Amino acid sequence: MTNKIKKICGNCRLYDSSEQRCKITVLHEGERYNMPVSPEDKCHMEELGIEIQQVRWWTEDAKTGEKTNNNGVVKMEYPKGFFGEEENE
Repeated sequence: MTNKIKKICGNCRLYDSSEQRCKITVLHEGERYNMPVSPEDKCHMEELGIEIQQVRWWTEDAKTGEKTNNNGVVKMEYPKGFFGEEENE
């Protein structure tokens, strides 16, 4: 018999316990929002039928290509079709 992990915020890697919020960032009109949640909440995104997609961005030094926290070239990794239909598909 396998124990199923309860699908609640407190068991999710996207739960920020120090801030008591979901790490999923909602972008709306250029502003970032994170939903406040409690550890026992069910996933609001799943309940609303909102597809969750991972997008990562970071800054690299323009000369060395190494990650930096300073000014540089912003790089972004996103799933295919994230910005709608792509040309040449």
